[in-house]
Amino acid sequence: MREETITLRTTTGAGVREVYWFVGESFVGKTSVGETLAWHPGTSGEFLVRAVDDQGQADSRKIEVAVVQ
Repeated sequence: MREETITLRTTTGAGVREVYWFVGESFVGKTSVGETLAWHPGTSGEFLVRAVDDQGQADSRKIEVAVVQ
């Protein structure tokens, strides 16, 4: 698979300063509010992407990454 990038971003509530990103059980990075995170999946498949803010609020989405030729 070619090295592709998926841009992760979120909308947060008032007072949030940082967002922590996870794919499955793996921590993939931290962003400040308004910033994006570039994630490189490395393989095709289904992934659970989760964002947790510094106030303990969280949300997640399942995404599917596929090679299109």
